[in-house]
Amino acid sequence: MRAPAFATPARPLPHRTGSLAAFALLVCACGGGGDGAVAGDGATGGTPVPTVDAGGTPSTADGAVDATATPTVDARPPAPDGSDGLADASPPLPDAAAPLWPLAHPVDEVCADDLRPGEAVVFAEGFDRGSEGIAAGPDALYVSSPRAGEIRRVLPDGTSLPFVTLPDALGLAFLSDGRLAVADIGATNDPGVPDGGVWLVEPDGTATKIVSGLDSPNFVTVLPDDSLLVSDDFDTRVWHVGLDGEVTPALSAVPSPNGMALDLARTHLWVVSTFTPDGEVSLYPLGEGGLPIEAMGTVVARGGAGITQDGVALDAHDQLYVARNVAGVIARHAPEEPETPTLLKPDGMRTPASLAFGRAPGFDPCSLYVTELFGTRVWRVAVGAPGAPLP
Repeated sequence: MRAPAFATPARPLPHRTGSLAAFALLVCACGGGGDGAVAGDGATGGTPVPTVDAGGTPSTADGAVDATATPTVDARPPAPDGSDGLADASPPLPDAAAPLWPLAHPVDEVCADDLRPGEAVVFAEGFDRGSEGIAAGPDALYVSSPRAGEIRRVLPDGTSLPFVTLPDALGLAFLSDGRLAVADIGATNDPGVPDGGVWLVEPDGTATKIVSGLDSPNFVTVLPDDSLLVSDDFDTRVWHVGLDGEVTPALSAVPSPNGMALDLARTHLWVVSTFTPDGEVSLYPLGEGGLPIEAMGTVVARGGAGITQDGVALDAHDQLYVARNVAGVIARHAPEEPETPTLLKPDGMRTPASLAFGRAPGFDPCSLYVTELFGTRVWRVAVGAPGAPLP
């Protein structure tokens, strides 16, 4: 175990999980950016990106249902003649079998058929102190609740059982050998206080701390060689962590990095930013050794102020899904046009935090399982495509 002495960030970022007040202050300070449309040059435009709620009703950027909007689930550009492009001013509601979340591909044949893409249901309850990280294990979903001080196993029927007591566990990810990597944000949860670390948990629940002395580790991504990338959304750094406890910076200048995912080709790394005015989604090519090349990183989307992006997941079509806490929204970024995500706002979902596709028997491989940072439930959201293969 090593305790690296790293410099603290020059400008502290907002406190994250202490209370909802931090989120409220962030939203109030951000003005009307919300889930604004993203311009091609990366600037946030003034036209809201249409948000589809669980009932297929368009919503405005702040999540309020727009009672005057045409009841359609997609964003239609104006026709050449300047009209809205609709033949009927009062079109029928979508077919009962049609996706609520528009798809660019057919629904995969491996998907469960009890939910349409875009439909969401409560999958598990009882997380009275909220939940954060989630990872699909070989037998169950594993969910962290840092305020409850534990990680729980969630079975296919929604029953949850204690797995291990880790008071400050956030991000979770499974290694190829079945061990669970855990980001420990630290007891103080304060920027600049290096009391966070990384744990490895055996299948029997035995936990070993392999790294100490980090500020506020948050999200964990496993690389093909089973080494880890660990982000810190209070900082600007992403750490490369070896299973022997060696820690080196992989990225040094990412604004408030949080969720990360490798693309299907394993040639690029997605990174989303949390506490920033622009809500950046960035893409970094991987260099020799499989680590991101910082100088070649590109911001490919800007979601706007106050969306507090958190966990991410990738599907088998190379589409990136991003949880937006305050907005209560899940954004889907297609690789062809990542700057214009499609948004889904499940009715009743509060502060979505982390996302994982079902992988174990009894779970839908084409659903995202979603934790609630300040809610009590884990949700299931059908998306019509299976998750990307794990590294």
